[in-house]
Amino acid sequence: MQWDDRFMNIFNSGVARFYTNPQVLPDNFFNREELELLAEIGCNHREMHNYIRTYANYGRPTPSNVLLITSVCRSYFLIARRGISGNTKPFPANSMPHESEELQGMPYLPRLIKKAQLKLYGSLDPSLLYGDEQDTTFLMEHGNIHPADFLMMTWHSHGDQQKLITSLIAAIKSNEQTAERDAADAFNLPRDGELF
Repeated sequence: MQWDDRFMNIFNSGVARFYTNPQVLPDNFFNREELELLAEIGCNHREMHNYIRTYANYGRPTPSNVLLITSVCRSYFLIARRGISGNTKPFPANSMPHESEELQGMPYLPRLIKKAQLKLYGSLDPSLLYGDEQDTTFLMEHGNIHPADFLMMTWHSHGDQQKLITSLIAAIKSNEQTAERDAADAFNLPRDGELF
């Protein structure tokens, strides 16, 4: 069985386990085999527990979203970090940029960038959840970008914040143009620059 199928088994059985006994603490929640797989793919078990708990309580992020986010982080873990976990301490949640902080006139962007970077590096505080409702809402409103795609953009920016912002703005413009084309096609309207 491939890692993604095993991962989904852990997620689905974890949700069922959470419904049965939600009081179990993250450190006692997973069995040895589950912990081994999570370690193999660079996934923090406390973060995984947070995804399971949040999905069980609120229905999001969906299992497929968690899988896509984890897939990017797994690739980063195996390629950029060469499968080495290290003893990285989680970045304190109270040191994160505030939700109202802005970049390029976009509130929340500094916090999202920091969350994405820490998620890739394996040092996001497990009490925080990358791909939560606020992250998803921001990305939907700014180009309809999937949280996993934003992680890829973060990875490819190599820590260069301006490069990441430039990529984000390009994605926003590209998705806006696609939406305009789709709307024009749906109503049989001429596109910009086209004649009737």
